[in-house]
Amino acid sequence: MIIPSTTCLYLAPELIVHYAEEHAYAPPAEFIEAVLACPEQSSDAYVALLAPFAGTWQMDAATVRQIAADAPDRRQRHAEAVARDLANRANSQGNFKW
Repeated sequence: MIIPSTTCLYLAPELIVHYAEEHAYAPPAEFIEAVLACPEQSSDAYVALLAPFAGTWQMDAATVRQIAADAPDRRQRHAEAVARDLANRANSQGNFKW
């Protein structure tokens, strides 16, 4: 998870939601504020926030824009993979029927 703010770039592990929900982890207030203020990943506003940090990864603006544009598809593929995994686990335990 990449969350740009006006002053820094936050990189959070994919399991941060799990940590918060299952283990009562509370991220720093600055991170929560950045998440709440973060625009949609495929938006121009997101790209504008991310662009100043692109040089860190030796990317140009076009590459940053392409990554942001692909974000909704990546999220969809990930959500589908998680759903399939959960369904397969439930089915292997005998309590899920197609």
